[in-house]
Amino acid sequence: MKASFDAAASDYDRSFTHTSVGKAQRERVWYYLGQLPIREGSAVLEVNCGTGEDAKRWHENGYSVIASDLSPKMISEAQSKFPEIDFRVLNLLELDQLNNEPQTIFSDFGGLNCLPKADLEQFFQKTSDLLATNERLICVIMGKKTTWDRWYLTLKGRFSNRNRRNTTEAINVMVNDTAVPTWYYSPKEIIRLANPYFDVELLRPVGLFIPPSYMVPFFTKRPRALRLLIWLEKRFSFSFFANRSDHYFLSLKKR
Repeated sequence: MKASFDAAASDYDRSFTHTSVGKAQRERVWYYLGQLPIREGSAVLEVNCGTGEDAKRWHENGYSVIASDLSPKMISEAQSKFPEIDFRVLNLLELDQLNNEPQTIFSDFGGLNCLPKADLEQFFQKTSDLLATNERLICVIMGKKTTWDRWYLTLKGRFSNRNRRNTTEAINVMVNDTAVPTWYYSPKEIIRLANPYFDVELLRPVGLFIPPSYMVPFFTKRPRALRLLIWLEKRFSFSFFANRSDHYFLSLKKR
């Protein structure tokens, strides 16, 4: 896993972060973050931080940030861009090595989809141990039944792959020409796994109309179409669409 993201690190910003699609998806995440009463100046631990774009936003908004990733090369890219932020190489299942006590733990854009079910259960237990009552774990996760996959693969004639996400097995997903084993989880599955420790605070779709990253080349040439999709996304941000979107935003509060 580490080697996969190391290989993708140098090109990740160009292929996703700084694209119109990547920016549109990230803006929806930050819109939902803005709806939560997260105390200004509190401590945030970001996991799967990639090249640091979300860590920068947390920092600029006045939060105390530690941002971590399993990939040393992702962390190196992030540190070169934002040297003022505390970046660390850290495995998701080694969070108990941290000495700080975050008030918010945050994982964006499918980082938790890199964990099989058993590891994900362990992750929820470890994050629960780090958080006090009523503090938050906020996740942006890829679901099982995204409408984009079904339409795209049908138009491509790849009928047997239309439901590729709807499985309990790992699927190799290409990230900048590098295969990354990925597990998909519906909101109900994640809520059930987190239930021993957390209650649901907010569930919303991210990428119901805004396209997924593999559609970047198509929509880079069609900015007006993308603007229309962004407009539609803002008007259909209902929780029952969460599993039909490319990702979904889930805020969980520690019991």
